Amino acid sequence: MEAKFKKYMVASTDTNQLLDFELRRLYAVASHLHTVQYGAEPPLPASVDGEEFETHARQLSVHDCSAYYASSTFTGDSSAQYAFRITKDVQNRDVLVRAVDEAAFVAYVEQQAAAAQ
Repeated sequence: MEAKFKKYMVASTDTNQLLDFELRRLYAVASHLHTVQYGAEPPLPASVDGEEFETHARQLSVHDCSAYYASSTFTGDSSAQYAFRITKDVQNRDVLVRAVDEAAFVAYVEQQAAAAQ
């Protein structure tokens, strides 16, 4: 019985790997654009807009990313280069940032929010 359903049992793993590949690709593009825009010393780490990522996921026929967000593929080890976290940007939108950059990103957002008041 397991042999017949094996391809369905790995579907979530395949989906997570597909979404991870797409997120890394979007992050690489965002990081490059961030470097071009701000130079070698950007004021905040690069991030991927959550809406944009989920739009790309829907184009890949993945309509619910919650399983991916909860997976170890997304969260990884906090020291991993491509472990990601969901946080809010200055406009209070969901963004995906690398785990190693999360503290710097949150500090920048808090600094900008304090300056706006």
